[in-house]
This record gives sequence, C-alpha cells and structure tokens, in this order.
Amino acid sequence: MKKILYSFLVSAFLIACQGSQTYTEHKSQNFSIKVRDDLSETDALNDEAILQFKNEFQELYLIVLEEPKTDVSLYFPEIREENDADERIKLYADILLKNYENSLTLTNFSGYIPVTINGSNAIEMTFNAVDPESKINVFYYVTFIETQNHFFQILTWTLFDSKKEHLDSMEKMIRSFKSRNQNIKLKKATKK
Repeated sequence: MKKILYSFLVSAFLIACQGSQTYTEHKSQNFSIKVRDDLSETDALNDEAILQFKNEFQELYLIVLEEPKTDVSLYFPEIREENDADERIKLYADILLKNYENSLTLTNFSGYIPVTINGSNAIEMTFNAVDPESKINVFYYVTFIETQNHFFQILTWTLFDSKKEHLDSMEKMIRSFKSRNQNIKLKKATKK
C-alpha cells in the first residue's frame, strides 16, 4: 500500500511540475528563443547547431540551425529565384525534408503547416521515426523559418511515449523564436 501511495505522490508531483514550466530567453546574434529552464545547454547534439539544449531525464531535446541566405542561394538557386515568400519557405522545407527521409523512416507525417512566428514566415511539421541505432520510436516537431537574411531549422524531439507530456512545451519554445535582425531594422526605421 505504501508503494502505491508513494507512486501516486511522485506521479502527482511530476504532473504538477510539468504544468508550471518556466522558460528563459537565450539570444544569439541573429535570433532569440525561450527554452524551458529544465533543459541544459550542450554541444553534444549537433556540430552545426547555433544553440542546443537537452534534458536526458525527460528525454526532451532542442537544436537551432542557422543558414545565411547567401549560402543557401549558392547551392539552391531555385530558392534565390523564388519571389513568393510562401513558395520560398516551402522549397527550403522540401530540400531539408528529403535529408530527413534519406536518414530516417518517417511515419505519421503531418504535412506542411504554414505559420507566422513573430513576423517570420515559417513551416512546421511533426513526424515519428524509429532511431536506426537504438530502435526507439521518436517524435519530432520541426520548424523552418525564413528571416530577412537567414533560414533557420528548429528541431525538438522526445520519445514517442512522451509526446503528450512535452508537446505544449515544444510548441512554446518554437513559437518564441524572434529574429533579432528584424527587430534592429524596425528600431532604425522608427527613429527617422
């Protein structure tokens, strides 16, 4: 009976803590993003990430990748030549989705969900994939964002079994993304 009561109390505590998550804003030169306070900064997830955070106990991860538009245009001139912002971000997402499909077997793919995140054009998607090494089913929430001078990928992932527990936090972190270049430009424009 004591074990059941103890398990119940621990579960209730974890649920209560999940509902009261706090976030801290992290800034780079070109963007800011709010990250859950129980995630710690790391450099072990992706060599190319500008920011990366993890909570191994909760199995929740986040990375932000940044690509200057000049670099993207060199390798993918079709993106540079596209004048329609919605089509441009879709082309960028198409290219990166092919990379995911080449390395993972995707299931439950949501398709492209066009959104605007703090004034920036974006596409979100979710999918599941089985990790090739560990054979563990993982849930991914991925967003591609276009700003004035950059394209960004924000990847968050967790165990498929933890999807319901972390989905709100994953969305809050992604939707907190703000381009710092656009903010600087707006400030200069209002001073004139």
